[in-house]
Amino acid sequence: MEKHTPESVAESFAKDSRAAAKELLGLPPVQLPDALLAAACAISPEFVYELKAHNLDGFDCWNAACSADPYMVDSAPPEIQAELSARVVKREPRTLDAVPYALRTKALCLQAVRRDGEALEFVPTRLRDEELCRVAYESTPRAFKHFPNAFWDSFSEVGSD
Repeated sequence: MEKHTPESVAESFAKDSRAAAKELLGLPPVQLPDALLAAACAISPEFVYELKAHNLDGFDCWNAACSADPYMVDSAPPEIQAELSARVVKREPRTLDAVPYALRTKALCLQAVRRDGEALEFVPTRLRDEELCRVAYESTPRAFKHFPNAFWDSFSEVGSD
């Protein structure tokens, strides 16, 4: 029987992440370093589902999977979804659209529009207040197109000064 090392398994992932996932699950858990599992999830985000079946889907694996595919946040355990959402949006503000609607808080939306005003497009209408719109406009003037109608007049005056 061939002995598997983290290096040999990582090499397998480069060739075929699906086959390597099955190969990994055949190893005893003590031979599965967390960093290797996270790397596997970064390469093949759906691998986290196979890890979940074996209770090996820790935060690092979900974080890696969500880095590769932000829409994985919705599938993560509820107790870590908020943290994953914040990390996804910090990496790329427009991935706010991948964050479950209920987790799009004002603080998270502010974080997104502060870095990229165009992320305002994915902010729930109920949160698009004057403060958020002003921050989005200061970040990216093109964010103006995503303003609620009520703010068009007040912000058009800003542009005409």
